[in-house]
Amino acid sequence: MNKDIRRDLTREKQKALLAYRDGRISLGKLAEAMGMHVLALRVWLREHEIPQNSEFGIRDDANA
Repeated sequence: MNKDIRRDLTREKQKALLAYRDGRISLGKLAEAMGMHVLALRVWLREHEIPQNSEFGIRDDANA
């Protein structure tokens, strides 16, 4: 994770972002943890060049 992003996020938000990047939580759960609307979060992710996990996979049922 980028140092600038880490500096600006609380530990809880950093953990949520890592969980999202690892595919362990959904975009909606990340938005909740970040205190953002999903659409605003999508913009934020794009601005920080963080790939968005938009696919539905087998593991998603277990994480929902």
